[in-house]
Amino acid sequence: MGLEKLFDFIESVWRSLLPFCILAPYESAQIARLGKKHRVIGPGGFHWIIPCNIEETYKEEVVMRTTHLGNQSLITADDHRVTLYGVVLWEIEDIEKATMNVDSLDMTVKDTFYAVSGGLVPSVRLQTLRNPAFAEQVRQRCEELTRDFGVKVLRFSFAECTDATPVRLMQG
Repeated sequence: MGLEKLFDFIESVWRSLLPFCILAPYESAQIARLGKKHRVIGPGGFHWIIPCNIEETYKEEVVMRTTHLGNQSLITADDHRVTLYGVVLWEIEDIEKATMNVDSLDMTVKDTFYAVSGGLVPSVRLQTLRNPAFAEQVRQRCEELTRDFGVKVLRFSFAECTDATPVRLMQG
């Protein structure tokens, strides 16, 4: 236990003394100098930074990402209980916003879609919900909301939209 803490300490000191950062070809980063936004670097490459935690690097992958939304049970305007499962394709559009305005981009995308679909589904009928135009409406609304976090939503679809009305079995 004590030896592990010693190695962690040595590693953190070593990392703070490195005067450079290396980004993979699919990464960009925001450099903060003394806690303030300084510059954006990448994608990819070798970049000089001021060591001793004067400049810190906040990396993010800037490739397209797919996020699977978990099941969400809702009730439509015509009182149908539905279970929705969605898939979102998105990418980082503004690395500065993506690294400085939010902790977890994946959770932000999920929470935004849950909130938007949770707000829209109770106002539409089941038939409207199954129309691809409704998924596009959800995508557009989510893109407006996630823009503040540097995210661009490319595609969204409901992979599954099942009627979750309970079936009662007769006991004989």
